[in-house]
Amino acid sequence: MSSLFAEELKPYILSGKFSDTELPEHILVNHILRHPFEKFSEQENEKHNNSPSSGEITATESPAESFEKIIVNLSFKSCSSEYQQVLLKFCEDKKLTTGHFYLAVNHHDDGVRAALRQLKDFYLQFKVEENLPARDKATITHETLPELRKYAADIPFREVYERSAIYIGYKLLWLIRLTLLGKRFPKGHFEMKAWQEIVHDILDQITQNDFMSILVEIDASAFFQIITIAFNNPSKQYDFLIKGRSPHVNLMQEASVTMTHSELIKRISDFCLALKEGNEVRLQYLFFIASIAEETQELRDKDFYYNVTIELIQHHN
Repeated sequence: MSSLFAEELKPYILSGKFSDTELPEHILVNHILRHPFEKFSEQENEKHNNSPSSGEITATESPAESFEKIIVNLSFKSCSSEYQQVLLKFCEDKKLTTGHFYLAVNHHDDGVRAALRQLKDFYLQFKVEENLPARDKATITHETLPELRKYAADIPFREVYERSAIYIGYKLLWLIRLTLLGKRFPKGHFEMKAWQEIVHDILDQITQNDFMSILVEIDASAFFQIITIAFNNPSKQYDFLIKGRSPHVNLMQEASVTMTHSELIKRISDFCLALKEGNEVRLQYLFFIASIAEETQELRDKDFYYNVTIELIQHHN
């Protein structure tokens, strides 16, 4: 009976009709998510055991995609923190990247930072798996990823691409950009004060050396385009860095790092200028500096900008 109820309800969930409804935890656990949980586990077991389909597996969705669509269209605000952690752990263990990001951003104390940190870890995990000698699947690369456009959204073969390291890498970059622009996933926008804090948090996080090295490995050009968002003047993000963080009401709370344009440039410059001349990442950095120099007071140092210009000219010669 509960499985029939869940299947009947599924179209309404996927249409977003319950995305803002705070359903009681026992309803979510016992009547809405129980059947998708069981079905997902059954399908995963069949997939790994190469056993015949039970007839319930649709030809149009992978188990991961089907389950994640349900997760991101429900609100878990009424659920206990313990159950939210169960869901987060489940998504982490099954490498459900979209589901984990949604739950972390909307239902985790550390919010966006936790979501991006785990998405970075997913990228590294998929990368390790792709390098295993016994692996019998084709590795998706920068060159082959665009082939994904050929497949409709409901084609199961898309999962080969969508569960590749490079796809997860670009998802990480996309979600960083989306969040810096003040947009919540999967819909809506952050409140202004929350957005101001998030801009500082994200820029602090993604310009740490370990995080930065991964992002430029995925796509250096895309990384610098994202960083440029903070230097677009006029813009809210530019103003956030000028104004600093909102005052903290809780004096017992540990103060977070307040990012500035000069701190951003220092971190990125220290990282990129340590690379050899001619390195692709260093070259993208030089283009980035040249693109923001006119509007950025911190780049009025003539010697610094002169050296950047000379290196760019030498590269083109």
